[in-house]
Amino acid sequence: MKFNIVIVTWNRVNLLKKLISNLKDFKEFSLCELIIVINGEDKKSSEFLETSQIKNLEFFQISSTTPASARNEALKKCREEFILFLDDDLTLPGNYFIKAFDIIYNYPNVVIFGGPDKMRPTAKDNERCFSYALETPFTTGPTVFRHITRKGKAFPGKANNLILCNLWVKKEIAQKKFNPHYKRNEETHFLKENRIHAENILHVPDLYVYHKRKSEIREIMRTYFISGIYRLKTSIELPIIEEIFFYFPLFLFLFSLCFGIWQVFVIYLSLSFLWFLIIQKGSKKIHLYPKIFFIQCLILGSYYLGVLNFPFRKKTLDFS
Repeated sequence: MKFNIVIVTWNRVNLLKKLISNLKDFKEFSLCELIIVINGEDKKSSEFLETSQIKNLEFFQISSTTPASARNEALKKCREEFILFLDDDLTLPGNYFIKAFDIIYNYPNVVIFGGPDKMRPTAKDNERCFSYALETPFTTGPTVFRHITRKGKAFPGKANNLILCNLWVKKEIAQKKFNPHYKRNEETHFLKENRIHAENILHVPDLYVYHKRKSEIREIMRTYFISGIYRLKTSIELPIIEEIFFYFPLFLFLFSLCFGIWQVFVIYLSLSFLWFLIIQKGSKKIHLYPKIFFIQCLILGSYYLGVLNFPFRKKTLDFS
């Protein structure tokens, strides 16, 4: 079965090289048409791709735009039945395509499916701490399944458990395109718009990719600040009742602040620690917990600053 792989990149040539080297190790790579969009001026990536001698590669450079808009440009080049969206900072485990093809063959009506991302085996402490912070619902709420791998059968996929860096979409669905105005969370908006196909959307818990985690404080804050803005934007445009859980820590914090009932917030943090200790089996990495807790606070703080900032940015965000 032939398929397309779509990657958007910019100024990360070393990561891109690792991903392409990894992809070339798969015999299934010969079945794909690889489409890479360079999203802005990036001479090193262009030179690398020009000299890569990959026969099934098509790449092009565009003026800097949103990742969603760049992916839409790539979709114009896609010709195969399924399209796999990957980020440029990934590598795939050895049985990845076997599992993906099994889903396509065993679920003939599937139109969208994907699985979680996972910490790289070679990750250093900062990356590991960031990954542990993502793997608890006390940080990521309903989206925690985007970052937890486990054995088991595929189950219904939706906006809260599918992630764009590991997403298979049937061409006829992908042609509806991503909202080009979204700087982040575009897959959430896309998947919500395609809820009518819910019975044919799957989350595959052991179809994971290795993802380079963020480790710089500034990068984490910027990423989650923007995520907070676009999470609230999509909640307003396409509301779903269960999304109230995304804002629960914010309500809890504001409630504690207004009424001086700090015990409630302390209980929340204690439960988070117990999750790390019991569910994440953190007893052997307890020395990392202060840093994990700091990153949790950093993620939640940046995220909800983005949410609270949204009304003031409304005029600059296109709702069309």
